[in-house]
Amino acid sequence: MKNRYLLLVFVLVFNGLMGFAQGISEIPNAPEKGSWTMVLLPDPQGYTKFKRNQPLLDILFNWIETNKERLNIRLVLCTGDLVEQNFVPEPDVRNGDQTSYEQWQVISAAFKRLDNKLPYVLCTGNHDYGTNHTENRYSQFNSFFPPDRNPLNKTMLVGMAPNAQGVKTLENACYEFVAPSGRKMLIFSLEYFPRKSVVSWATRIALQPRYRYHTGVILTHSYMHSSTRGNRLTDENDGLPGFSDITTGRRLWENFISSVPNIRMVFCGHVVDEPTHQGHTGFREDKNAYGSPVQQMLFNAQNEGGNWQGNGGNTWIRLLEFSAGNELVNVRTVSPLFAVSPETIHLAQRKEPFDQFSFKVAADARDTVVLSGKVLPFTLSDYKIPVSVKGSFIAQINHPKSPAAAARIISDTSGLFVIAGGNQLKIKAGRALSKGSANEFEISLKSGRDTASFILVKDQFIRNKVVAHRGAWKDAGVPQNSLKSEELAIKYGCEAAEFDVWLSADGVPVVSHDGIIGSRKIEETSAEELQQVPLGANCYVPTLEEYLLSIRGQNKTRLFLEIKTSEKGQERCLELTRKVVAMVQRMKVQAWVDYISFNYGILQEIIKLDPSAKTAYLWGDRTPAIVKSDGLSGLDYPYEHYRKNPSWMEEARQLQLSINSWTINQEDRMVELLDQQVDLITTDEPLMLLRLLERRAEATVKKDIKRIKE
Repeated sequence: MKNRYLLLVFVLVFNGLMGFAQGISEIPNAPEKGSWTMVLLPDPQGYTKFKRNQPLLDILFNWIETNKERLNIRLVLCTGDLVEQNFVPEPDVRNGDQTSYEQWQVISAAFKRLDNKLPYVLCTGNHDYGTNHTENRYSQFNSFFPPDRNPLNKTMLVGMAPNAQGVKTLENACYEFVAPSGRKMLIFSLEYFPRKSVVSWATRIALQPRYRYHTGVILTHSYMHSSTRGNRLTDENDGLPGFSDITTGRRLWENFISSVPNIRMVFCGHVVDEPTHQGHTGFREDKNAYGSPVQQMLFNAQNEGGNWQGNGGNTWIRLLEFSAGNELVNVRTVSPLFAVSPETIHLAQRKEPFDQFSFKVAADARDTVVLSGKVLPFTLSDYKIPVSVKGSFIAQINHPKSPAAAARIISDTSGLFVIAGGNQLKIKAGRALSKGSANEFEISLKSGRDTASFILVKDQFIRNKVVAHRGAWKDAGVPQNSLKSEELAIKYGCEAAEFDVWLSADGVPVVSHDGIIGSRKIEETSAEELQQVPLGANCYVPTLEEYLLSIRGQNKTRLFLEIKTSEKGQERCLELTRKVVAMVQRMKVQAWVDYISFNYGILQEIIKLDPSAKTAYLWGDRTPAIVKSDGLSGLDYPYEHYRKNPSWMEEARQLQLSINSWTINQEDRMVELLDQQVDLITTDEPLMLLRLLERRAEATVKKDIKRIKE
């Protein structure tokens, strides 16, 4: 039987080579003039694990080579699981008759046919790690696919992130690809269920101003299920690997794909929900946080051609034909194996709607949605969920234009929430969040004719009064307002990190205290140019998007966002304000952000845009009564102003205004303010204040013990 199978494969390969020469394989039809094609290869593990299947790789890659010019193929992607077992010295025969080394050799040889001919981007799957699969994060991938292997890949390479062993490899890589149409693509290849540090790395690159108008593409192994299971994203209920630091498909959408404005496409493999064509494929379109569509595609074939012990997938591949007009993408599913013979060519192209369809890749909408300052139609009074409180009240739904409209939930993947009378968002009766529950919950609501999505956060935020002024920069010697200073404020356990925002010449909110960086005026310099100015300690000027995304993933430290006053007049101040509020809302980080400013008009604009926003005034020239009557949330005054107006603190407390003081760097003043029971202290010395609080807490415990003994 085995010899007959090998003979059949030989005949098919021979006929295939002859067929290519004779034009039999011209499936599908050549694209329209000016179009170009991307090839999507599904998991190839079924071809590599059995020696009998390996000739099918010759058919597949020969077809790509032969059709390169006819279809204008310019790029090849592969969804991972290059091998069945990453590191086994002896095969188990039933699930393959090849050692891991032999499997890696054969897939390496297959792609070698494309070296110097076509660029290709590969991602790693679960079977590419550990011994059999995912016992750990070790992979032989880099030994066979080093960064300098294919010169055409190397010219596109933007950067790599360290793998689990700390080595920068193509397991996590970013490429810049320029299509024949001129469309620039920023392509990320991410490891199986990527680590959080990898997601952060990819986010930082995607948000750089130089890539603002690039089309972002994500290639990762496990992301979504097939249409037979509703195209749902993978989550914690799916089978998880033997390591804990992971980002499931749902978390990747929430923490990266949806939050980055220029990501437009996602490709993945891995899943076999049913042993049918449809059980291997999926497609969904979702709007990201900025209102732009993101196309997400699952394509696999490993269970085709005889299930797990079959031929590996009948060589099914996806062709994505990008039109000359730069938006329309035609999807075709073809089999080079069936295309090699006149007797099977009628089977070589699948025509079902889930295998042959079209979609559009929208132009980047960052400027038109976020940077234009378009805010949400309605908001919540709060975004934090109490812990261990059954049926707890979370927020009032505030819809200024339709206050009487009854709100309803249109999406709640957790099933935790309910809208009670009076448009109150609550936890369902008898339900509560525990300390071990997830930290973030996304929910979509409809009020009147409007819809909006929000992230609700489990309230474990620190309340120790410590606000790190411009981040925690001083003790560590990192630049003020840098991502590192924000990271250290979180690491130290500060209640909040304060930072400042300006508007660049090209309308991008950027983070800096001073209006001049180096010799460049922020308001007269583009965001991309500003990021080229070195700040020291390998830091650069972050955009507001980067800063806001960096606060996500934890629920301990918040941000105090100061909107600076423009030298170009109040209208530019209000333009910045609208863009900032829109960005906070679209990125769904309201739970983490309070607003502060010296410009009273800016704070009034914030309240108009988002009545539930927490705002505090910095200048100190208005009484608590005025601040309260104008709808602000608190005072954030210099120390000297409180001394000159000793009654203001008590007045503020009576009016339920928060009390903050800046910038307090002397311990005696810290003690004085703590004794006065202020809510917050903004300081350049967060560690000094944290140590002071620790000593005071210890002293209180000692007093309590002494009192009990007496």
